[in-house]
Amino acid sequence: MAVFRFTYGVKHYCVRVGFGSRPLVYAVYMYDQEDVLPSIPGQIYRPINSEQYDWILNHLMCDVSYTEGDWPGRTGNLQCRTHDSFFKLFDNDPIVCDWCDERQV
Repeated sequence: MAVFRFTYGVKHYCVRVGFGSRPLVYAVYMYDQEDVLPSIPGQIYRPINSEQYDWILNHLMCDVSYTEGDWPGRTGNLQCRTHDSFFKLFDNDPIVCDWCDERQV
């Protein structure tokens, strides 16, 4: 998972996500003001909390994929295949899952 880390302050956290055939987290941000976040076509920012921020930082070099977790009716959960652990990244808005077996490389 090639995720970039940017720090523009310490008050808020977010991830920059691109949507296509599967959603990918491209960058994680810690910032004070939203106007410092760059605008990138085809990608949006989703707010996260400090626990989610720390989880992503701890798994930057792992094989992380979107998958369904133990949260009924929700998608957009992350699975770290390296450590065989799951993490709920987004609380709302369903996200198309990334099934590892269906990836086209």
